Amino acid sequence: MGDGVYSRLGAWVQRRRGTIIAGYAVATLLFGWLSTRITLAPDITDLLPEDAPAAADMRLYLARFGTLDRLFISLRDDGQGPDDRLEEAAENLAASLSAQGAITDVRWGFASEDLVTMGRRAMQHLPVLVPSPSAGALRGRVSPAGTRAALERLGRGATLAAGFGIPLKEMAAEDPLGLLEFVALPASGGPAPVQPDPASGLFMSADGRSLLMVATPARPPTDVEFSERLLSGLDLAIDGLLADYPGLHADHAGGHLFAVQDAGRIRRDMITTTCISMSAIVLLYAAAMRRIGVLLILCVPLSVSMIWTLGIAAIYPGRLNMVSIGFAAVLLGMGDDALTHLYTRFREELAGGANRAAAAAAALAGSARPMVVATLTTGAAFGTLAFVRFRGLAELGIIAAIGLINLLVCALLLFPAMLGAGSGRASPVPPVSLPVRPFVTLHRWMMRRRRLALACGLLLGLGAALASTRLTFSSDLAALRGTDEAALRLARVLAPFGALAEPMHIITETGSVEEALRAAEAAAPLCERLREEGFITGYSYPGSWLPSEAAQRERAAALAGIDWNLVEKTLVETASSLGMREGYFAPFLAHARRYADFESIRIRPGASDPAIPGLDGTTAAITLIPAPGRSIPEVASRARRIAAGLGLPPLRIASPALVTEELSHVIEADFRSAALLALVAVAAIAWAAFRSASRLLLGMLPVAMGCLLMLGVMAALGIPINLMSLIAVPIVVGLGIDFGVYLISRHVETGGNDAARALEQTGGAMLLTGATTITGFGSLLAAQFAGLRSIGLAAVIGIAGALLSALTLLPLLLPGRRDAP
Repeated sequence: MGDGVYSRLGAWVQRRRGTIIAGYAVATLLFGWLSTRITLAPDITDLLPEDAPAAADMRLYLARFGTLDRLFISLRDDGQGPDDRLEEAAENLAASLSAQGAITDVRWGFASEDLVTMGRRAMQHLPVLVPSPSAGALRGRVSPAGTRAALERLGRGATLAAGFGIPLKEMAAEDPLGLLEFVALPASGGPAPVQPDPASGLFMSADGRSLLMVATPARPPTDVEFSERLLSGLDLAIDGLLADYPGLHADHAGGHLFAVQDAGRIRRDMITTTCISMSAIVLLYAAAMRRIGVLLILCVPLSVSMIWTLGIAAIYPGRLNMVSIGFAAVLLGMGDDALTHLYTRFREELAGGANRAAAAAAALAGSARPMVVATLTTGAAFGTLAFVRFRGLAELGIIAAIGLINLLVCALLLFPAMLGAGSGRASPVPPVSLPVRPFVTLHRWMMRRRRLALACGLLLGLGAALASTRLTFSSDLAALRGTDEAALRLARVLAPFGALAEPMHIITETGSVEEALRAAEAAAPLCERLREEGFITGYSYPGSWLPSEAAQRERAAALAGIDWNLVEKTLVETASSLGMREGYFAPFLAHARRYADFESIRIRPGASDPAIPGLDGTTAAITLIPAPGRSIPEVASRARRIAAGLGLPPLRIASPALVTEELSHVIEADFRSAALLALVAVAAIAWAAFRSASRLLLGMLPVAMGCLLMLGVMAALGIPINLMSLIAVPIVVGLGIDFGVYLISRHVETGGNDAARALEQTGGAMLLTGATTITGFGSLLAAQFAGLRSIGLAAVIGIAGALLSALTLLPLLLPGRRDAP
């Protein structure tokens, strides 16, 4: 648009300023109401790329089997109470939690009743649960000699073991011959990350003083309000428990604590950084403008833009995450640029004798072009983040771009209407108090040594570029959280039990239940290899409870030669000869009479059968527990190599650790293209404004120097660039071009032959907007999330470098006469 368009826009705004102000007031109330509906998304799984394999596998597992996050509660008894005090305390705590309705299941081991139920069910289907390689050993056990040996052991009081090696008298009638020894029961039968103690069936520590409770909450951690209620109720229940059991200690951790902690951090960081930014900006403007009323005028469009942006964000993307909360610092730090340049121009017009309305119209006509170009370039730089696959950064880019567009509209409509409000001439205003004169003086001094000054600038840029080659990249997402109390508590709670908070899951999605079970069974040898090689301590898969029909037929066939009638006769005769009561073994005999009929013992998934762990419709999951000292990426890598050697299809493995690893590679790769796209977008907009290759190159000087200094200083300080601080690149690109746009536009307006005059007229506004931008991003240094702090540090260094180069080097290269001293 030409300057004539902006002149007509300025006149129209002054004629309709009352309507504009009223319209903004109504719209702001509407967006304010919408902003109250925005939600917080502290869960990293909500930010995962849509097309990344590990993220897709993680989503599939969560969709089929629910959240991985459970509540871990450790009870430790340092007193000298009875041996069953921990069990009793766990029962009371479980009853209290269940009464609150927030828990669907709590377990701290397997009671005898659980094991009897598991054993009885296994005995009912014994021939289809015994793996074929164990068929020979089972034949020996049911032979006459094996039967006598088993009953003699039973007669000596050595009751046979069921489940985890726990002697259970009840199981002797169900399994007098110890046939369950040949059945591959599930490793844990549930969600616990530890194996039960063989002597008690409880999740006990090695010293026997700590008991682990594993609770399954009714809702996932992503429901932050539920998580807050859950943890509050848990704390009350624990307080009551400790009052009843002196000497008992309790602690808890889990995904719900992470969610509550992160949601609190998001709120605190947003409030803290916004307050610091606003306070520092107010102080800067107070010192520069020396009028309190000016602060209110400037704060109105900033606040309105913030409210509008939150309202739009409540519609799309509908939430704020731990990354996108940085939009407040972006708007406060960068959004005041256009307002400041417009206001300083407004003061110039007032000083020339114009009334408020005429001054506001003239200021808009003279400042609108660089305002539009500068804001659009910055918005375009942020908009390029929308192409990053990590949705946290993509949503920050979208929200920041929306905010900058909102602010531009405010600067073109609302702010001029506010400036022009009132009648008559304004009272004399003091000049802007900014230290721009030293830069003008420095410019005149440098012009006399222009070649030396430019050579020094070139050497500085080359030195920064050389230093930047030593910059390292950190892909550690965990480090971005900073001090993480929830993670420390989780490690503390699970440490006595040698447990991992999250296992890993091999998942198979097929067209039928039978195919899913076959795929899981095909992966069982892989799991055995991993266990033999020390990569995992155990695994559990649905075939433990529900073999595929093909496997069931194969296993039944392997035992088809056993004459179960003969087994029954031998058992009865042997028991009688040993003086045992024949009727005691009636449960086993009832099972054995059915073993010859496959249809009677066949296991069919259905409503009458218990839920099969690791099976949901056509999807099966094998749960693997990595061995101590083995990372999940290491185990996954070895599993994939073994799978390839066994001729298995590519594995789908669900684990947050793999998502984190994949995410680091995704962001590192995508940011290269995002940074290039930002440069292209900014250069295209700047070209449209300047229509001159030389001016475009000059305008890009602060961009280049800002980026080089940012990377070079960080490398010199030994600070690695990380997944979050990379966002500073489009920030510096967008802001660096702004400085060049405003200075070059004023230089052209003043005749194109006096850089010192252009610097004197617009340098003050550049200093003020640069200082407020540095302050805005500097406020991120007070954030609790280390990732936000890293953005703040990188942005402050880059913006400061871009500003200083715009005030010193750029004026030296502007065309025109050399300034006299």
